[in-house]
Amino acid sequence: MVQMANKSMMLITISAVMIITLIPAISVEADSDKGLAKIKEKTQSYSDINGLEVARMKLKIAIDNYKNGDLDAAKHDLEVAIEWLNKASQNSKTEKSRDASRQLAVKVDAFKQQLKQSSAENENILVRFWHQSTAIIGREIDHLIYSYVELAASEKTLKHLLDAKMHLYTAEYDLLVSHSIKNSAQELDSVLKYLDMAGQVAKKPLKKKIIDLSKKVYLLKEQVKQSPEAWNVSDEISFLNQAKESLTKAKDRASPQIRLRIESIEADVQTLWTDIERSNIKNNYESVMATLRGIINEL
Repeated sequence: MVQMANKSMMLITISAVMIITLIPAISVEADSDKGLAKIKEKTQSYSDINGLEVARMKLKIAIDNYKNGDLDAAKHDLEVAIEWLNKASQNSKTEKSRDASRQLAVKVDAFKQQLKQSSAENENILVRFWHQSTAIIGREIDHLIYSYVELAASEKTLKHLLDAKMHLYTAEYDLLVSHSIKNSAQELDSVLKYLDMAGQVAKKPLKKKIIDLSKKVYLLKEQVKQSPEAWNVSDEISFLNQAKESLTKAKDRASPQIRLRIESIEADVQTLWTDIERSNIKNNYESVMATLRGIINEL
């Protein structure tokens, strides 16, 4: 118990330190080129995560400029973001973060080259870039946190699980916001790949949990293929909740005979609500993420 408590306190302390360390990179002074120059100086003395934070910040500013119709400013912001992503691809702590930063820089550069007009699709792509940069930062922070913990034989397992977590976080935007079947499937395939690698090196008790989690991820991927039906579930749940409230109000004013019939209808609605809720992508995604985090915390 003492060892677990010490481990928890260590993780909390390191997390707090990481948050404080990131503050200089997201300061409002970064909105200007002069401020960005100051951040470049600070980044040399702080963690490499600060460089990724600058890239993420510039992607956010690019989104704002794009929404305001200033394409030239947006392109300039993207150019700066590319510069910092390329630096991260050389200096980040983990191979996964370096590869992800390099790939994102290539995607952003290709997008910038063809950016000529405003559209909802282009805005969605920009937001997804920002979400991906957030996922890479999360992977770097995970590495710094867990590298202070005694891992022994679990180290290889943890590495693959953290890589799976990064892709699962990236999939959140595709699943819950953009509803992109292609991007969702690609990210979930990556999650499955790294879970499989983790399962191959994990000890027996953990191996079964990883295999069970892979099954849940696979089912989530299959749900996505049912689109758009799968993404209509939230609306259906909302309408059924409204129906349940209306039935309750009607029952309060109904005669005993009518009340019995309403109660029968309520039972049918509740059964339908339960069946639909099982196919709720949001709930299933959150369940998968919670299970993955739980497995990581066991190491």
